[in-house]
Amino acid sequence: MRQLWHGLDAVLCVIHTCYLIARLCGDGPLAIQIAALGPILLFPRLAFVSLAGDLLVLSLRAMLAKFFWLTALAVFCFAGFLSWCGVCHGYR
Repeated sequence: MRQLWHGLDAVLCVIHTCYLIARLCGDGPLAIQIAALGPILLFPRLAFVSLAGDLLVLSLRAMLAKFFWLTALAVFCFAGFLSWCGVCHGYR
């Protein structure tokens, strides 16, 4: 789980660096939109850290892991089906 936190921290640093660059270049509206991306990543981290031992959070974490695994499996199978359709119908 610590690798995930380090990844989120790195993405937050990138977001704040992009915000600073946009702000220094004088593009205020873009800078505000970039800064609005930060809380999207910060809120889940704060929630998981504050409720680290809660059974609901542990269940949600396991459920999300299985969901992403099954989604990746479905995308893989669908991509194979599309590839098979392309080969059978002569699109290659």
